Amino acid sequence: MKKHGFTLSEVLITLAILGIVAVLAIPILMQAQQDKEVAAKLSLAQSLLANATEMAELNTGKIANVDFSNRTAKDIYNDYYKNTLKITKFCSEDSSGDCWTPTKDFFGKTLAAGGNTFGITGTVHNGFILQDGMNVTITKVDELDDKFGIELNDEAAVVFMVDINGSKAPNSMGQDVFAFILDKNGKIIPAGTDNNSSNCNRGCDLDDDYWDCSAKVLKEEKRDYI
Repeated sequence: MKKHGFTLSEVLITLAILGIVAVLAIPILMQAQQDKEVAAKLSLAQSLLANATEMAELNTGKIANVDFSNRTAKDIYNDYYKNTLKITKFCSEDSSGDCWTPTKDFFGKTLAAGGNTFGITGTVHNGFILQDGMNVTITKVDELDDKFGIELNDEAAVVFMVDINGSKAPNSMGQDVFAFILDKNGKIIPAGTDNNSSNCNRGCDLDDDYWDCSAKVLKEEKRDYI
């Protein structure tokens, strides 16, 4: 029986098809890997904050017994996190540059021109840098905004904004900047937990998008809203 090999044109067509598949598949695979790395860092951030909170409660008592309305962000930092986290630098009251970088939305519009203000009005922010390079800002808010996707009955809440790769780009909400909430039971809750991250999409309302992406990324290990 006579054997037939591939013709040159068939080989070239096959190589062209494989090339097209590779061009289409490689970016998707790279994005998936990057998303898993982001989810891993976000999980680490939650663990660090949760463990620090539990350690602090051993010395200061349960957070459930603390009236946040009478405490400042700096008070909470000093009481719970100053000695329980590996911190290389602390900055108070919106010191930008050293402990934070301006955060932007996906369209490049600066949301926080003053560093770590995050558009949360009427609050004082205190920032610190962890030993692993993460930038964190801690803010006490009198009423938790719906944008965070957390339903709390408390009059005051503590918000942590974490830039998982420090001052490195893109410094954008939902890409490398994510939010956690400290509730009255001492739990560190990813933003978006109670509303299934319904605001986590690339919509038109720039003030409310991306704030509640933390829960989605931790659960799904992907950022398909980018």
